[in-house]
Parts: sequence; C-alpha cells; structure tokens
Amino acid sequence: MFYRVSVKPEDISAWTGEASILTNTTGPNGFTYPNPYTLKREKNRIYLFWRGGDFQPSFATSDDGTNWSDAQTLIAGTEVYKLSLPVARRVASPRIQRKTN
Repeated sequence: MFYRVSVKPEDISAWTGEASILTNTTGPNGFTYPNPYTLKREKNRIYLFWRGGDFQPSFATSDDGTNWSDAQTLIAGTEVYKLSLPVARRVASPRIQRKTN
C-alpha cells in the first residue's frame, strides 16, 4: 500500500515523499478500503484497517507512521461473507472495538 503524509496537519499544499506499507495478509488480493485511526490513550499509536490479501478485515499498527507491525486478520469467516463483508467504521470512542452484526 502506498501513501503520503501532509507536511503540515490539515494543509494539503505540501506532501512528504511516497512511502509504502509492505505487510498484508496472505492471499491473492491486494489492499482496499484503508482506514487509519489514532488512539491518544495509546500515545497516538496508529491503527490501519483495510480489506487484505485474504479479503478479510485486516490491520497493522505503527507508533511512528513508518514502521508497521505484521498484518493480522481482524475477523475471519466463511459463510457470513457471502452475505456481507465487514469493514472498519469510525465511531465516537477512544478505543478500538470489534463489533459484528
């Protein structure tokens, strides 16, 4: 997954160079629907959620936005995904929660 970061927060006039996240879950697919979240309670640790190589909700974490943990599958399933695929959603909460329908 490729990304850039704005040089000044909330200002899109200047960007850092292109960077990449090399971790993904095993599977034939790439990355889609990336959603980054930071948690102040965890010293602004970044949680990046996406649909991964195995087509399941996946995530990795970073404390500096450069070095990322190995990708992990957040929720694994088989039959349920024939009906709908879960994606990360932002809610007004200071923590990460797993919720399924």
